[in-house]
Amino acid sequence: MTAKKRFVFISFPIVVFILIFILQIIAILRMNDNHLVYTLDDAYIHLSLAENIARGEYGINLGEPSAPSSSIVWPFLLYPFSKSAMSYLVPLVLNFLAAVGSIIILVRILFLIFDCAQSIKMTYFTLFTAILLIPSTNLTGVVFTGMENSLQIFLSLLLLLGIISLLRDSKTPWWFYPVLIIGPLVRYENLALSVPTLIFLRGSRIKATIISSVLMLIPLIGFSLFLDSRNLGIFPSSVLVKSSPVLRMGSPIAILGNFLRNIVLYRQGFVLLLILVWFVYADFKLNKQKKDYILIRIVAVAAFLHLLFGQFDPNNRYEIYIWSTMLLTLLYQNRASIMGFVERKPLYQTILIACLFMGLSGFPYIKSIADIPLASNNIYCQHYQMRRFITEFYPVNIAVNDIGFVSYRNDNYVLDLWGLTSRKALFHRLNRDNPEWINNLSKEHNVKLAMIYDQWFPVIPKDWKPVAELAITRRRISPAFSDVTFYAIGNESSYQVKFLLMQFKKSLPSGIRFTIIE
Repeated sequence: MTAKKRFVFISFPIVVFILIFILQIIAILRMNDNHLVYTLDDAYIHLSLAENIARGEYGINLGEPSAPSSSIVWPFLLYPFSKSAMSYLVPLVLNFLAAVGSIIILVRILFLIFDCAQSIKMTYFTLFTAILLIPSTNLTGVVFTGMENSLQIFLSLLLLLGIISLLRDSKTPWWFYPVLIIGPLVRYENLALSVPTLIFLRGSRIKATIISSVLMLIPLIGFSLFLDSRNLGIFPSSVLVKSSPVLRMGSPIAILGNFLRNIVLYRQGFVLLLILVWFVYADFKLNKQKKDYILIRIVAVAAFLHLLFGQFDPNNRYEIYIWSTMLLTLLYQNRASIMGFVERKPLYQTILIACLFMGLSGFPYIKSIADIPLASNNIYCQHYQMRRFITEFYPVNIAVNDIGFVSYRNDNYVLDLWGLTSRKALFHRLNRDNPEWINNLSKEHNVKLAMIYDQWFPVIPKDWKPVAELAITRRRISPAFSDVTFYAIGNESSYQVKFLLMQFKKSLPSGIRFTIIE
């Protein structure tokens, strides 16, 4: 295939992705009164953290160290732009670039899997497969979360490309070892890929393996020491909150419970397990003279580690790095059979089968594409409006259970009752202490208003008075619950806030039911 044809081949899937991206932007702006809002409140945690990093502090509240970010490097990528009025767009731009990069790598890997120069039929099949992989690996969905997962996918696929290139040509790309090192700094889960890669490739490149292992561990250990020096433990709070095995320091019961939870409660966890079982079977059947078994073992171990220690979630982002890696490895492992089938059968038949396979395996991701604008609107109608009230109408210290949007460009104290930024709150909540701790922390930080999900806090302090309820009326996708209750803390706050709530209610957009409680 000529360089010109190859450029067209790569460009076509990118154009398809850009069209989907633009349509999603238009739909989001139309639903949100021309406000671009991410589909997760968590994106604004990193933006808020980046603001304070630019001020020389690491935390959400000024003067109070905290570690709410699940990524080591992502907030530091955002902080150079944190003083700009358009800083909220930076995650979207970075994610867009990472997604385009991922598509380029996808196509490159497909070139290696299917020798497109063999026939025009194989070329068309490969092109269509590349387009199908965009929705079935949720590349579009993770872009609009505003989180670091798009970069995580890019690095995971780049590592896969490096492994395949190494096994085929016995040459290590110049970027191979840097990707091994950087991956875990973007998200800890990438250790599941980096560690098995270093282990299984150590034989032929022992010196490079040792150096890479040391260079990978130094920043991870250094960051843990940095956190510990600020009495924050050795892991970010977000990792502790979301990973039971880490919280319980590798307890076998916690690991087993996490594994069962992943394969029983989440469809993709079970699908991942099925592919893992197939890899184990294929490993026994492979001729060990071929090097394919090394790739299969690396990815199989990585998938198993994710099932043991990793997470799945309704927003389809935690597992995407390993899902996309496994899907391409599955195609690589069965490339001879697939190519033979494509050459024997009519093109339309092979494309239909590809659609069926991608559709069934990646159904949750394909389905979620249509929900992106509504997920964004959920955040706009709930978290964005909460932030408006405490920045434009009632700028006081507050207590919440979701700290993202309300802390973004807000220098008043935000008490995080869920515990991502408050070690005390995390300790009390996990130990199920007497609910009086909520009241004590609120008084300690002079909190005047609370905005919380009542479902998360069955017992409310006695001197908290409910004054309003904000409910999204459209289908809920991204928030944990549809209803948020506003509580005034103290009589003085209660009297003062009522008038402001009435003014606030008049400014709310459609899609919200706001009730003032007398």
